[in-house]
Amino acid sequence: MERPAEGTPGPRVSVIMSNYRGGRYLAAAIESVLAQSVSDLELIVVDDCSGDDGSAIVESYRQRDDRIRLIRLDANLGPAGARNRGIEAARGAWLAIVDNDDLIHPERLGILLDAADRDGADIVADDLLTFYEDSIRIDTMLPETVKEPYWVALPDFIRSNAIYGPGRALGYCKPLFRRQALGAFRYDETLRIGEDANLLVRLLAAGRRFRLYPWLLYCYRKHSGSISYRFNQSDSQRLIHAERDLLRAHAALGAEIVSAHEAVLASLERAAAFASLIDGLKQRSPARIVDAVRAAPGALPLLRMPLRAWIERRLRRLAGRRQGTPSLLVLQRSGSGPGESGAATRRRDLVRLFEDGGYSVRTRILGSTEPDPRWIGREICLELARHGRVARNVLLAEPSLVAASLPYRLGADSLTLEPSADGVRVHRRGAAVETRSLAMPAALGGGPVAAAPDPGEDGHVSIAGARNAAEIAGLNWFLAAVWPRVRETHPNAVLRLGGGLAGVTAPLPAGVVRAEPRADVLAGAGVVVFPRQIFSDDSSAILEALRRGKALVATSAARGGLAEILQPTVCAADTAAAMVERITELLAAPVRRAELAGAGLAHLRSAAVGAEEENTLAELLASIRPPANAAGAQTRPHTNMPGVPVEKRF
Repeated sequence: MERPAEGTPGPRVSVIMSNYRGGRYLAAAIESVLAQSVSDLELIVVDDCSGDDGSAIVESYRQRDDRIRLIRLDANLGPAGARNRGIEAARGAWLAIVDNDDLIHPERLGILLDAADRDGADIVADDLLTFYEDSIRIDTMLPETVKEPYWVALPDFIRSNAIYGPGRALGYCKPLFRRQALGAFRYDETLRIGEDANLLVRLLAAGRRFRLYPWLLYCYRKHSGSISYRFNQSDSQRLIHAERDLLRAHAALGAEIVSAHEAVLASLERAAAFASLIDGLKQRSPARIVDAVRAAPGALPLLRMPLRAWIERRLRRLAGRRQGTPSLLVLQRSGSGPGESGAATRRRDLVRLFEDGGYSVRTRILGSTEPDPRWIGREICLELARHGRVARNVLLAEPSLVAASLPYRLGADSLTLEPSADGVRVHRRGAAVETRSLAMPAALGGGPVAAAPDPGEDGHVSIAGARNAAEIAGLNWFLAAVWPRVRETHPNAVLRLGGGLAGVTAPLPAGVVRAEPRADVLAGAGVVVFPRQIFSDDSSAILEALRRGKALVATSAARGGLAEILQPTVCAADTAAAMVERITELLAAPVRRAELAGAGLAHLRSAAVGAEEENTLAELLASIRPPANAAGAQTRPHTNMPGVPVEKRF
């Protein structure tokens, strides 16, 4: 086994992944780790003598990314033993456990590590978003009423892990351990189920601080091969033995902790009797059934669980046949108002198009105070996950929300539409996100192209944008760093603010005025400026100014989503000095403004944006709208986009 050299600085975090016959899901799990915003990591995959193609899959990724390490075991040790071997080889300051069939949010490690450092935790974990292979069901480990992080107390943690108890077991969480705090503690290798809870109990009893965050950043997959689905006699006896050991070891910690262990032990004994009862029923052995009921009479009522599971499966199948009305979920940020951007106009038109196509539509508007700018909040995460598990449902998200929403689109056929500068961008769930751009018709954000350039008036500058944090930050930078220097050269220059930015309440410097609501802020503008500092794929406002025949100055962040063929028509300026130079050059040069605007119009026409879009958009709708059959029932849709395996979803 490869071991870290003494004194060698290691990565910030080591991710340990045990693999036993998980080849079907392994690639997706690996990719979700490699996609982390924390790049200072290593991924250690421990092949637990699985005998499938798992090692070959890992090797293929190792060829492309040297952060991956593979450890092959000569004998099957189970997940506890495999993880221990990974821990011994790990070099990171933190150790993260990720299962080989699960998926993690791209920001998960970064968010949890930052929180751990801020709060001084030894162990951190997040909530689990559990999704099922055989249904559209979505569950969470924590109740949805839990809104705030909390420190996990030992008695509460022990009690939560009672088998078939009324609450939700915290032992299923996938923790991050501070390596120094883990010390010599390791997983109990006699256990092949419940090993996570066992280790956490021992760490908490030793005084380690465990912080649990109700953030849905870990997607926990349940399928027929999941170890958590299997609970047999052998597993139950090992768990009982381990729990008795814990009870003896913690007897001096107080009555509350002893009582919690006793409750878990009683639940394990009842679960063992229930497993024996099920085996007796399968084998049609009356003697075994009687013995199981005698050993634990409380096991008999547990028979309601398989009966309820059977009923739920039947109901899900019936619901799947009916399928119902497909749904369009619209996800957008607050801040749109009078004079809103062209993207908002296109979004409204797309919504009308889906409504005409028979979709039910609901809109979720996010405020500006989300819990973390890198993700979108617990309630929205759950809604996205549940919506995305239904095959025909579609998400329409504005560009700034697409990346945050995609990790929760767990359905194999899940589609996310993003209005972009040159059409509609389609994101389809796959091993990695596949994107495809389709042109949009003129009615959906295109519009007439001016016959000739409109150089506007000397000394007249315009800025328009939605009233959101990103646009306001860009405006503040422009007013502080650029505009005063423009006025030094052109003392009579006037800057008009339009769209949502006309409603900013901060005091404005000399020469800056607010346009009236719904006023045409482009009319008369000599130079139109886009000073956004945060990258955006939404370049609809730039396209609108180009169509109007205007001369443009914009940052690279503002031009981010603009079709590459059009970028040379916009003056680039990413520093205050460059922006001052471009604007002052153009303000008193109508001929130069006309030349620049004329080049933009020529590029628009040659690119034929909006020329062949009617058929393409119809093709898009056909790919996500199931056709009605002769009896009027609807069948599962066929997509014209490349198919991807069901199991590769991140």
